[in-house]
Formats: sequence, C-alpha cells, structure tokens
Amino acid sequence: MTHKVVKEETRDDKIFVARIQDLKCKCIFADGRQEEAPLRAGDFGFLVATFSFGEHTTDLANLLLLPPVKKKPAKAVCKKPASAPVNDGETEVDSDSSEAEESANEEEEEPSEEDRPPAPAPKPASAPEKAVTKYRIEWYKNGHNIGLRENFGGKRQIVSFGGKACTKSEQDLKAIAKDIVKMLNEGSSPAVCKAEGNRRAFL
Repeated sequence: MTHKVVKEETRDDKIFVARIQDLKCKCIFADGRQEEAPLRAGDFGFLVATFSFGEHTTDLANLLLLPPVKKKPAKAVCKKPASAPVNDGETEVDSDSSEAEESANEEEEEPSEEDRPPAPAPKPASAPEKAVTKYRIEWYKNGHNIGLRENFGGKRQIVSFGGKACTKSEQDLKAIAKDIVKMLNEGSSPAVCKAEGNRRAFL
C-alpha cells in the first residue's frame, strides 16, 4: 500500500500534478496539452519526472516511495487462573489400624464397622479440591482411646491418649483430639501432645 499524495505545482507556463498512489506526474501546458511521466527517486532527495522537454524535480521527498510501516498488534496478556484455596483444617477419620498405643497392659483393638464414617459424597466439578490434612483422628471403641496418625510420609501413628480407665465420652475425647492436632500443627512435639491429651482425658 503506497501513500496517497497529490502535489500540484506551477512553474513557468506549466502546471505539474504529482500522484504518489500510481507514481505518475502530469504536465499541463498553457495551450491545454498534457504529458505524463513516471516518478522516480532523484539524486538530491526529491522525486523527479522526465518529460519530452526535460527533467522536472518535484517538492516531494524520495521517502514517499517507501511503504508505510505497519504497526504490530499488541500481544494479549493471559492471566493465570487463581489457585484453589488451601484448607489446613483437620478431618476426623476413624481408622481400622491396630497400631494404637494403650495405657499399661491394655490390648489394642481395631475400630468396629459401625464406627467407620460413610464414604464421602462426590464433590461437584466446580468445587475446589480440599487440601490433604496433616493428621487424622482415629477412635478405638473397645480400647476407648484416641490415636493421631500422619497423613504424609510413612503415615505413622505419633500420638495416642485415653484408655479403658478414662471416663470421658467418645465425643469428649475427639474434641480434645482436635486441640491436640492444633498443637502438632503449631510445632509441639508428639510427647508433649500425648501428655496433654492424657492430662485432659483423665481430668
């Protein structure tokens, strides 16, 4: 695409009309005759046209022969989707593991079938996934004790408290267990957490 420029000049008894769009220059004589010649780059920076009577130098710069510079469209900036919210809360889970510690001379038992929670309902596709909790709470019905197990690494049971001698209800012990899990998340050692759990269980 060329520049659309028309330049009209009068010199002596002639009128010159230069058209950049088709690179032509027309000369109109005083008697009405017309002559047309192509435009080309001149030696001194201006466009020239050669007619039968000689060369005519226009006032138009040679730069007009260059095509206009096309601007590149700006690139669209893509936004990253917001990451799913992370939930650091703990989930209560009854386990079928038999590794729970008990107070002296008491046997470990697996949780009964009736104490196992039902399978969670499938989440809607649009709901963000819940983050994996660090610890889960296990209730041992026959031993009447609580076990806290890691949800990472070797998934070891690191804390247990309560026992058959404890008079607290299952709900009371699980409420205590939630506070103990909070202590673990805040950096307390398993030994300190176990001692606190047993202290509150036997109050």
